Amino acid sequence: MSINKKNLLFVTIVLLSINLFAQNNIPKQGGICFRVDDNGLIEQFRDYTNIFEKYNQHYNFALNLGLNEFNSQDYIDSIKVFQSLGNEMMDHTPNHRTNYFITKFDTSLYKNVSGVDHIIDDKICLEYLPADISLAAHSDTATVDGNKIIFSESNYDDIEQYNERYIYLANLDTLVLVKKYKNNKATITDKWDESINLGTTSGVTYYTFTTSNINMTPDAINLLANETQKLADLYGLVRPTTWIQPGGNFVEFNSYEIKSPMEALGYTSGATYPNPAKKVFNEYNPTGERQFAMQWGDFIETDQTLEELKKIIADGIAKHKMLIGNSHWYSDEPEEWQNYLATNDSLLSWATRNSIPVRTYSEWTNILYHQTPDPYYNIMPPLNVDQDLNGIPDGYTNIDYPGDINGTLVIDTTTPGPGK
Repeated sequence: MSINKKNLLFVTIVLLSINLFAQNNIPKQGGICFRVDDNGLIEQFRDYTNIFEKYNQHYNFALNLGLNEFNSQDYIDSIKVFQSLGNEMMDHTPNHRTNYFITKFDTSLYKNVSGVDHIIDDKICLEYLPADISLAAHSDTATVDGNKIIFSESNYDDIEQYNERYIYLANLDTLVLVKKYKNNKATITDKWDESINLGTTSGVTYYTFTTSNINMTPDAINLLANETQKLADLYGLVRPTTWIQPGGNFVEFNSYEIKSPMEALGYTSGATYPNPAKKVFNEYNPTGERQFAMQWGDFIETDQTLEELKKIIADGIAKHKMLIGNSHWYSDEPEEWQNYLATNDSLLSWATRNSIPVRTYSEWTNILYHQTPDPYYNIMPPLNVDQDLNGIPDGYTNIDYPGDINGTLVIDTTTPGPGK
């Protein structure tokens, strides 16, 4: 039988093109990111850094550059060292707030600046957008009495349960911030945490909001991030390019609203609570904002055992996911701290032995959202990989299977698994 040379040439070109295309694209290899939030003790940072240096790995740390720790030159110099070793400092807002910051600069620089609502001494109160009542969680009438709102008993339980921290008082055209709920009353401040007295009015129509349904203006967001950039310059630190939403009783940004004002300052990634990113290859990202929604909490080094951590990570990366750890250093009790360090040491040792990528936020942003993954890489986890050594292929669960004689699923790992 004769071979059509034109067809043979065409097939050869296609096969070569596929091979070259695959070679020019990165594999869908998931991995992990270690993240610590808040201004921890510098001695703890040194202990933590030493572990990562031991394995030639790096971590992320989200700091508040406007807080008192940065009045210490030793603290500043130590952060410089951590950055020089390849660890990534991130912006956690100057004062762990999104609605205002306390500036260390001349306040005249902020007068008549778009994004600033008003200034109280060295407190820069940032500008809110008007409350959108279509996003309200609850609405009814209540009595306003000075710095309190008195609800009807029937509505109070729902409002408190869902942590609705902002209330718009329509009759008074005033947005207030709830400091405390108790006995069908809310103690309130103004929206910048300042004391307030609204007099006494009955039958006030109110709308309640969670912190993710109230918004700041784009210029306010830009000013908030720019303050951290200015502080980094003041201290001689490398400017952060990742923004981390602090948790608390104030506005939670979403990735759509921070993208433009922060990209203008050189930010490339972030973490926001509403609508978090999937942190996987080929995530749908038409507006280019998913890299600003890379939230943490996939594994929690302070709460989970080493075996639990290994299983979570092994199962996640088998599905080509990127997972971010969750650490706050609330305790400096010696035994707890040493146990925490030992867990991280063992976890890093395991990850290094198994060639599990450990990268920073900026590195994962580039890998997941700015590089093209190999389209021919099978998404199904292989059956012959068990990095956490729990007897189950990574990415699968141990399930009962009625058709098996012993009542459990038996997997033959002697044959090649799918994927590469």
